[in-house]
Formats: sequence, structure tokens, C-alpha cells
Amino acid sequence: MLIRLLTLTAVLLLGACSTPHLIMLTDGTEIITADKPKYNSREGFYTFETSAGKKAKINKDKVKGIEEY
Repeated sequence: MLIRLLTLTAVLLLGACSTPHLIMLTDGTEIITADKPKYNSREGFYTFETSAGKKAKINKDKVKGIEEY
């Protein structure tokens, strides 16, 4: 719970111009992103910036859904 609160706080501090999104994975993991993930169809990966400001990518087969947070 504390991690979610800290993550939400970090997302809110990123600024009003970004729209945080929640990526739900097939294993039940949830990832909060700083902005909408971008899908690269050639590679089959979503790329995004985490709420901590790090670049990341994840295989589309592991993504159950994406929604605004």
C-alpha cells in the first residue's frame, strides 16, 4: 500500500501535461507509467517511462490491459 501511495505521489509530481496509465500484466502485476505507453508493432513491445522516470519496455504478450490511471 505504501508503495502504491509513493508511486501515485511521484506520478502526480510529474506535472499536469502527462497522463499516467496503468499497465495490467497477465501475471497480475500492475505498473503505473508517467504517460501513455507507445506500441512498436515491429518489435512487439510497449515502451514507456515509469513513474520513477526510467525508460522501460514490455512484451505485448504479457500485457492484459492498459487504462488511464
